[in-house]
Amino acid sequence: MLNEALNLLQQGFSVVAARRDDKRPISNWTEFQKRLPTEDELKRWFLDDPNANLGFITGTVSGFFVIDFESSVDIETFKEYKKLPHTAIARTGSGGLHYYYRCPGNVIIPTGARIFGRDSKWEVDVRGEGGFVLAPPSIHPISKTAYKWLFDLKNLSPAPDWIIEWANSANSFKNESTAQETKIWEQSLEGSDQGIRNVSMTSFVGLLMKKNPVSVWDTVIPPAMQKLNSKNNPPLPNRELSIIYNSIKKKELARRQADGETDEEELPQQEEQIQPISVQELLDKPIPELLWVVERLIPLNGITILSSPPGFYKTWVLLEIVLKVILKSKVFGEFNTIQKDAGILVVNEENWEGMIQMRLKSMLSDEDTDKLKNLKANLLFYNEAGIQLNLKTVNKLIALCKNKNIKLIVFDSLSSVNNFDENSSTEIKKLFDQLKLFKRDGISVLMTHHHRKESIFRPTNPSENMRGSTNILAQLDSHLILAKKRIESEDFIIFYQGKARLQKETEPFKVDIINEDDSMKFIHAGNFTEDDMKKSVIEHFKGDVAKFIDQNSGCVIEQIIQAFRGKIGSKNIREILKILQTDNHIFIDGKKPKKYFTLPQSEEILAEEAFNGNAEVDSE
Repeated sequence: MLNEALNLLQQGFSVVAARRDDKRPISNWTEFQKRLPTEDELKRWFLDDPNANLGFITGTVSGFFVIDFESSVDIETFKEYKKLPHTAIARTGSGGLHYYYRCPGNVIIPTGARIFGRDSKWEVDVRGEGGFVLAPPSIHPISKTAYKWLFDLKNLSPAPDWIIEWANSANSFKNESTAQETKIWEQSLEGSDQGIRNVSMTSFVGLLMKKNPVSVWDTVIPPAMQKLNSKNNPPLPNRELSIIYNSIKKKELARRQADGETDEEELPQQEEQIQPISVQELLDKPIPELLWVVERLIPLNGITILSSPPGFYKTWVLLEIVLKVILKSKVFGEFNTIQKDAGILVVNEENWEGMIQMRLKSMLSDEDTDKLKNLKANLLFYNEAGIQLNLKTVNKLIALCKNKNIKLIVFDSLSSVNNFDENSSTEIKKLFDQLKLFKRDGISVLMTHHHRKESIFRPTNPSENMRGSTNILAQLDSHLILAKKRIESEDFIIFYQGKARLQKETEPFKVDIINEDDSMKFIHAGNFTEDDMKKSVIEHFKGDVAKFIDQNSGCVIEQIIQAFRGKIGSKNIREILKILQTDNHIFIDGKKPKKYFTLPQSEEILAEEAFNGNAEVDSE
C-alpha cells in the first residue's frame, strides 16, 4: 500500500493513509486539503500501521473530484438521465462506482451528499473541495472487498456540464446561507425579542464554536451567552441556555470529527527539560534505587496496563492491588508493595460505585477495615464522574495528586477515559504523551484495558491480544495479562507479564480464587508450568471431544484430530480419549481402524459388551 501511495503522490495527488475499520483518514487531514503530504509523512503513516488503507483528498489540491454512485444506481439507466463522459472509474468495495473528473478552472466543485435529493432514486454524492474517498486497492471495512480501478487516472476527463451547473447553484446557496447566518448573528448582538431569541442564540453559539478552539468553549462561551441573554426581551431561562449550548456543542464536535478537524494542543515544555547534560554530569547524577509499587509487577514512576477479555476479574484484581498497596501488604500474599506513605487515586468509569463498594467490603477483613480508618495516606475514588483525558484534565488531576500526596493513579479503564482512536498510532502517542506528564511529577499510572475479539490466529506474544494500536504496548513500562484456566477441575487466574521494561519478564503464575462466607481472596498458587498448561488444555477441550464423538458415532481418531486441528494437538487428543474412556464416557469398537462411541445408556447393552477387550486407546 505504501508503494502505491508514493506512486500516486509522485503523480501530484494528495493521498493519505486511512483506517482499515471505518474509512476515515488516520491523521488530521485538513492541512492536506491545501498541500500535498511529504514522502516522509506517508512512510511514517504506513510504517506505523502497515494494514492502513489509502485515500485521496479531493478538490483543487489533487486536481479532480469524484461522483460517487451507490451500488443501487443502475449506471446505464442514469446515463439516459445525465451524461457521463468516459473517464477514470473505480469499483468500490461495496459495489458502487467512483467516477473521477478534472476540476474545472472557473468554478469550485463542492462536496455534497445526495445531490438529487434524499428521496430521489439516484443515490449520488459528490466528493469535491475538502472531500475524501478511499482509493484502490483499499479494503472495504465491511465487505472486505478491495477497491479496483476499471479505468485509471490517466483517463481523467473534464467535468460534465450538469455538474458545473449543480456546483454553481450549490455555491450560490452556500454563500446566501452564510450571509444570512452572519446577519442573524450580528442582529443578535443587540438582543432579541421573544419570537427569535432561540434562533439568535443558536446562531451566536454556533459561530463562536466555529471560530474558537474546543479547549476554550466551556470557559468562554457560557459567560458570553449570559451577557447576550441579558439584552433579550425577556431573557431566556438558564435551562434553555444550557440546552442550546450542549446541543450545538454536540453537533459541532461531530462535524469536526467528520471533517477531520482537531485542536492541536501542545504539551507544555519546561526549558530545563530540553537542555542536554554532559556525560560526566550524567555519570555523577544521583539516581534513586530501583523501586516498585508492586515488586516485579508495577514499577514506580511507570505506566502499567492490566489487560484481559471481559469477565476475567480485571476490576477485582485492580482492587486487590489498590488495597494491598495502601495497606502495605503483599499482593496475592506473594509480592511486596511500596512501604512509603503514598496515596492512591482511583478513576472508576467502568462500574457503578455500589458494585465497587460491595467488592471492597468482600475483600476487607475487620482488621483491614480498622487499618483503613487510621491511614496516613489518602485512598480516593472518582466514580463514574465522566472524566475524559485531555491536557486540561491531566493537569487538574496532577494538581490534585500533588495536593493529596497521591503517588499512584488508577484508571478503570483506558478506553472509558479517552476519546482517542485506539487504533491510530498517532493519536495513541498523543494520549501517552499526556499520561507521561504524571510520570514527570513522580506519579505512577495503572490502567485496565480490554482484549480484541479472539482470532483463529493465536499470537505468539500474549500482549498482541490487547485491543488497539501496537503503539500502546510500545509506550508501556509493564504489561500484565490475565487469563482463566481450569486445572484438574479447579479454576485459576493466570498472570502473564507481556512486557517489563526494567527487568526480565516475571514467569507466568497462578492465583487461586477463594470465594466463601461473603469474602473474596486471591492467593498466589505457584508458577504456571508446562504441565499446568497441558492439564488446562485437556480440561478445556475434554467436553468438546466427548460431544464430537457423540455427534459422530463411530468416528476414527483421524477424524477427531482433523476436527480439532489448530486448536489442540494429537497427543493431547489421545490423552483426552484415555481420560474419557477411564471415566466411562466412551468406548472403542473394532481394531483397525478403531472406532469411538459414546457409552450407551440403554439397559439392553451389557457392560461386558461395551468393554470387551477394547480398553486401550489407539497410540499410533
